Amino acid sequence: MITNEMLEVHLQPIQEKHIRISLLQNFFVNEDDNLVRRFRKVGELQGNTTGGSIDINNNSTIRRTCSIDMVITDSSFLVSEDSKIWMDKWFKVELGIRNLKTDNIVWFNKGIFAINNPSIKYNSSTKSLHIEGLDLMCTLDGTLGGELGIVTKIQTNVDIPGVLETAVWRLGKISKTHIYIEQNASTLPYDIEKTPTDTVYSILEEIRDLYMDWEIFFDEEGRFIYQKIKNRYVDNPLPNYENDVITFNFLEEHDLVNDYGLDYDFQNVKNKIIIWGHQLDNGIQIHHELINSNPDSPFDINKLGEIPKTIIDDKIFTDEQAEQRARYEFWKHNNFCEQVNIQMLPVYFLDVNKLVEFNKPEINLVGKYLVDSIHLPLEIDSLMSLRAHRVYATIREE
Repeated sequence: MITNEMLEVHLQPIQEKHIRISLLQNFFVNEDDNLVRRFRKVGELQGNTTGGSIDINNNSTIRRTCSIDMVITDSSFLVSEDSKIWMDKWFKVELGIRNLKTDNIVWFNKGIFAINNPSIKYNSSTKSLHIEGLDLMCTLDGTLGGELGIVTKIQTNVDIPGVLETAVWRLGKISKTHIYIEQNASTLPYDIEKTPTDTVYSILEEIRDLYMDWEIFFDEEGRFIYQKIKNRYVDNPLPNYENDVITFNFLEEHDLVNDYGLDYDFQNVKNKIIIWGHQLDNGIQIHHELINSNPDSPFDINKLGEIPKTIIDDKIFTDEQAEQRARYEFWKHNNFCEQVNIQMLPVYFLDVNKLVEFNKPEINLVGKYLVDSIHLPLEIDSLMSLRAHRVYATIREE
């Protein structure tokens, strides 16, 4: 939850910034006859950091990554089983801004990361260590673990939340206390079978992709999340209907942006969506079409002519899947795919797949956008890069 204090410290004319890196050690405990991963804090790396960056990308398997450059002050920073830099060590990155009114530092957690690919540069003038950080998905996707090792089968018609929890907990070794699965009443429409060289992530990815607008990732606290993407924006909502929260308004008083870049993709526009799914045992092939024939739309088929997009997906087994996929593709392709790239003063609480709002009519940048990626350098005087795409309002169906 974003508090007023979190916003206020970012708007202070003078900012005293801090970085805190906690060193963690992973260990395993028994949870209902299943070993799951836990972390204990074993130290801090405060004062050793000289640079680096944090990257968050909603299109990446591993959503949160970082790079850290540190000064080697003693042998504990050399790579060995007994040092701070080893395969059982993780680290937590927090960025802070001092509140000038209270003199307290407001901390922002940016994630829990595995240590990956450490490299040392050592000469008469330089004694430095560079490490990469990967979020917990790296233990499920084969990067630092996650291969199944055996043939794994999941039967049709089981409920999706149950399958996901079992896969993440039993196979991924993530504690049930660190799993959040939003309810989805749908069931698995077909059998899933994975080979020994497939990964836990491959199961999660296939289930996620059955129905559009869902996401899987690990958050800053190291929790596995399965939920609908928070991009809901209805321009005729019911009185008790809540659109998804706007996490930041880039209005004049909050405009921390130094540079704007806008991109438009005419090739994105498709005004006829055709879905072909699985051919059932009775010979009928799952099929659904949507056509933009709305005279109020600039992409109306009667104005532009037919611009089709055809999807062939043998994993679409039901009419519900086909209709949902068609609606998703229709929503995605009846626009110019407007993207904005900005350079701005860092705002530490911003995250991907969250809504922000712009009001720059002089460059036609007005409305709600969904954040796609963030690049945040750790140097104090650096600017943050943010990329987002426009979210168009949908009409509530009666």
